[in-house]
Amino acid sequence: MTTLSPNLSITLSQRRWACVLDPSLFLSQYGLLLVQSLGETLELWIARELWHILDNPDFYCKQPKFAMPQTELEQSLERQIATHRNRMQVLKNWETVRAKTPLTHLKLFWMGDRPGESFLPDGTDPQLIEHWEALAQSLDERSLQQSLPSNLLTPSFRDTAALAAVLGSAFILTYQPAGNGEQANEPPEICLVLEQWGIHCQQIDPLDAIAVMERDNLLQLIISTGLSKFLWAGLHLVVLHLVVPSAFTSYCKNSHPWQNHVLSEQSDPASPCFTNVWEGAQGFWYRF
Repeated sequence: MTTLSPNLSITLSQRRWACVLDPSLFLSQYGLLLVQSLGETLELWIARELWHILDNPDFYCKQPKFAMPQTELEQSLERQIATHRNRMQVLKNWETVRAKTPLTHLKLFWMGDRPGESFLPDGTDPQLIEHWEALAQSLDERSLQQSLPSNLLTPSFRDTAALAAVLGSAFILTYQPAGNGEQANEPPEICLVLEQWGIHCQQIDPLDAIAVMERDNLLQLIISTGLSKFLWAGLHLVVLHLVVPSAFTSYCKNSHPWQNHVLSEQSDPASPCFTNVWEGAQGFWYRF
């Protein structure tokens, strides 16, 4: 607060930074802690598909490979077993928290099938859900065109990328698993998936002036929430920014602009109107 006179004062407020949590990080041993801590200082978003995973822990307990990123499947059997055990504990922890906490108190935002099934920040345009769905459908089409291997995390990566694109200023918070922690140039799993979809993800030089400034600001937030000790313990956080030029202009030449577009049962995700949305999209990431 800045005081101008004994009788006049002005309070300056700024909207919190929007952050989309990567599914792999959300389902890691750090996910719940990050949500509970960073939710106080960041506008945290998660992919809709993550609720499907949290709603079906027994299925993933019986079929662990369906919920493991490809990088984890390439690890030793002993490491896969340990990863699966940790993942199941995370799902149980989330099950307990959700049973005791109203959804509106989870410090999370998400887009559902319709506004009534979503939890959005005050003032958010409900039509944003339609824009997000169009972007997600377009990524689905890219995946089908390239006949890429998929597991049950793939839809969550798709929803996460579409969320970051439609929110505009949001960044994706992800991480490098412990097995890759010492390889600073190894991209996180979500970047590998985006590359498969034709979206190139470039690592930013650690000394880049913008990255240095942004990293310092985020580190201040992390320090203020008491999470710095987890960075010392080996949590290798990564910031990923997506640039999708078509996200807020028009999704197809001579078509309706985003703000006038309404999806219908007759919409064809295979049309150029959808598949071209991600043309020219790029990712930029750096490690803490």
